[in-house]
Amino acid sequence: MADNITSTSVITPAVNAYFQKLLLVRNKPKLIHALFADRYDLPSGQGKTAKWRRWAALPTRTAEVSEGITPDADRLSKQDISATVAQYIGWVMITDVLEFTCENKILNIAVSELNDQMHRTEDELVRNILVTSASATTASKGTPAPTNLNADDLEIVANTLQNVDASPVAPQINASVKVSTAGVESSFWAMMHTQLKRDFRRCEGFIKPVEYGHQGGILEAEIGNVSEVRGLASSVAHKQGSATEAFPASAGEYYYIPVIAKHGYGVVDLKKANASLIIHPKGSGGSSDPADQRQTAAWKFMNVCRILNDNNIHILKVTLRAD
Repeated sequence: MADNITSTSVITPAVNAYFQKLLLVRNKPKLIHALFADRYDLPSGQGKTAKWRRWAALPTRTAEVSEGITPDADRLSKQDISATVAQYIGWVMITDVLEFTCENKILNIAVSELNDQMHRTEDELVRNILVTSASATTASKGTPAPTNLNADDLEIVANTLQNVDASPVAPQINASVKVSTAGVESSFWAMMHTQLKRDFRRCEGFIKPVEYGHQGGILEAEIGNVSEVRGLASSVAHKQGSATEAFPASAGEYYYIPVIAKHGYGVVDLKKANASLIIHPKGSGGSSDPADQRQTAAWKFMNVCRILNDNNIHILKVTLRAD
């Protein structure tokens, strides 16, 4: 009897798969590194280099002046900082055969993916500059390992920024009459890898965003507050391998956490050459594409990230807890 059954093992379907036209969603990282940059435009026709100047404070004059005696004059001094923009490009080429045979609108997909690529590129460029800040502290008060993330070292970093008169970025959040809520002091922002999220939450005095006295101004990537530091987490924040300085191999994976005050860094865009999308349809290639076989989509921008004040960015270097 079994030999007489006609099944799919005998006759296979002519179509053996149905294509779902609704595309699957790809997880995307939270892009946090350019959030607090001072943004500048470099006018077209003015070269590729931007320049800033900072004047040094004059010393106080507390010595008494003798009658009829003119004191010595003070000399003004300044610091110049410069940065040169560079161009970045990403693009894809689509053939006519792909467009004719594929279920999806390939050009629309290409534009969406290029837009995502462009923003991730800028975020990574900014991150790689931030972790080079000259001001840094290696965690030393953590448990079980001294280099683990902890509240004491976060408070030391915040105090270090305050000692050079750096201003917090996030405003104070006052307490409310709601149950289980708390006020949050004006704070600096700390940018850390998502793998450190659990360690940050185990810091003494940690406050969840849902426990803030008011919910306005909470950022999508925000994970909470410790002392005067509010944390942001991203899967593309710094971790081992993306900075020049490393802990000893025995210390395990290391992470650089930039703690940001106001006016610590800037991003300069070359005006008329900043973020743009360029599409060349089939037939636009002239003799290089005589049969109209190819179309392209591309993005490009010209900018540069520059640390404007090393005193206003402090790196906390930590390792991940093993427990």
